[in-house]
Parts: sequence; C-alpha cells; structure tokens
Amino acid sequence: MTERPVKQAPSVEMAALVLGTWEAAQRFAPVIDLARREANEALSAAMEPFNSRVAVLIGHGQRLGVFAKDVAPDVLARVVDATAQTFLSVRRSGDASDVAFTALFTLGVPARRARATVHSARTRQGSCDGL
Repeated sequence: MTERPVKQAPSVEMAALVLGTWEAAQRFAPVIDLARREANEALSAAMEPFNSRVAVLIGHGQRLGVFAKDVAPDVLARVVDATAQTFLSVRRSGDASDVAFTALFTLGVPARRARATVHSARTRQGSCDGL
C-alpha cells in the first residue's frame, strides 16, 4: 500500500476514516462474520490496506503525542479493527460515532476530547471523502 500523507489532525482523520467506512461495514456485517469464520486468512489479506492506513495514522498520532505510545501502531491498528468487529457482532445497529469514539478512546484520547473530535470529523465528513 502506498503511504498517503496525513492531511489533518490524526485524531480527526481517524474519526473520519471510521465514520466514512462504518456504513459499508454494517451493510456487509453478515458477510464479514462468515468470512472471519470460514476464510480468516483471505479476509485478513483483504483488510491489510485498511489496517496499514490505520497504523500509519496511529504512528503519526503517537509522534505528535495525540495517541498513547505504549503499544506499537500495527498492534493498535489490529485492536481498532477488533473493536469495530465487536460493534458489528454485538450492535449491528450501532452508530458510526460510537465506533469512532471507542477507537479514539482506545488509542488514549481522553473521553471529552474524543467526543469533540468525532463531532468535528462528523461535521467535516463531506470534505473527507476519499480518505
């Protein structure tokens, strides 16, 4: 995957990335669940570009002090993915804002700031197409 430069604050870009992909994830949740059970290796390979992008954002955010530095970016990218999978399996009707907030909170962003960041990303979402 070609590494794209981070265009805005890493926390806002992370929230926008989750907000922008959550609807498709919800739509394909049954297929994703089946693939995880039956073809986990193929699904992992298909998710690698997304997880790589998330790891780049996390690494950038760690260097800027936005995200916690205690765990490597590639590991945290998998944690963010697992968090989204949990929302898909437990709360199929969950809102993208909940998932984005949880991802940011998991990355060490304080709750109040995470909520404000998700709100900011939500209002900018129209200008974040093509992340």
